[in-house]
Amino acid sequence: MEKAIIYYKNSDNIGDDIQTYAALKLVGNPDYFLDREHLNKDLTAPRTRLLCNGWFMKNPKNWPPHPNLIPLFVSLYIDHKHQCHEYMLDEKLKPYYEKFGPIGCRDKHTQQLFQNLNIPSYFSGCVTLTLPRYKGKKSDEILLVDPFVKIFDQKYVDTQINRIIPEKHRSQVTVLTHHDYDLKNLSMEQRMDKAAKLLDRYAKAKLIITSRIHCALPATAMGTPVYFMDVGYDRKHSHERLEGLLDLFEVIDDTYFPVGGNHPWTKMRRKLGLYSKDKIHPNPIDFELKDSTLEKFKGSFTQSQQLGEDIRDAVKDFFEIKTKL
Repeated sequence: MEKAIIYYKNSDNIGDDIQTYAALKLVGNPDYFLDREHLNKDLTAPRTRLLCNGWFMKNPKNWPPHPNLIPLFVSLYIDHKHQCHEYMLDEKLKPYYEKFGPIGCRDKHTQQLFQNLNIPSYFSGCVTLTLPRYKGKKSDEILLVDPFVKIFDQKYVDTQINRIIPEKHRSQVTVLTHHDYDLKNLSMEQRMDKAAKLLDRYAKAKLIITSRIHCALPATAMGTPVYFMDVGYDRKHSHERLEGLLDLFEVIDDTYFPVGGNHPWTKMRRKLGLYSKDKIHPNPIDFELKDSTLEKFKGSFTQSQQLGEDIRDAVKDFFEIKTKL
């Protein structure tokens, strides 16, 4: 049986490529890379296994995937926009989800959406959490990866960065972004190469401060201290997508950045552990959690007794974990 993974053809966010890279590392080289927005097309051999993960989607009218595809739903997130709830959570699809369930959900809110329909589901976390722990030499680099996204103007961002990072550490700081408008012009091989190089930098960093979930999650998995900036999100869905994930790292929320009034910069810098070069707070994630997550990934299909023996047998090699944690 052939296998496929999802890629994001028209995305200019390298976080999407990081998810594809993690899927590659998890299941090996696929026979097909399939565009998330066109999984309904007849592009594969019959009975192709699909690792179906990630954010869904801009074109929910193209859901569900083609009958040739046997999906393993894991790390699935259903957005509130683009009528995704209307199309992807339609009662008519309940038999489809039951056939290929249980549904592994990236966040607990998505899990609840399926549970509301009495569809078997579980919280799997993100596929990027399966990246192996980095055990090499660390750098002194402090990375600020989109610390504020689409919330504040650049002048505000620059001011806050200067206040967050004590002057003696600013030479160690590099500001990065996940937006790369050239990605759309690159081949799949080139995109995966860029993702791999960025992940290597995340793995070696001394500390990462970010509002990007697909920076925070893989960095945490690889053992890099992460502070997630949950700041300025005033819409309910902005927090729903994070339910269950924020437990994996330290969170900096609006209490550190009140709108108006005095900013508690001393408290902020102490939280980050940047007064002392050697006192960076560790992540709360541990190997026990990671092993548990991987077991859920590996056992996803076998939990569904109604599936045929051929599917249960096929998934055994689909999720062969080659990296010993």
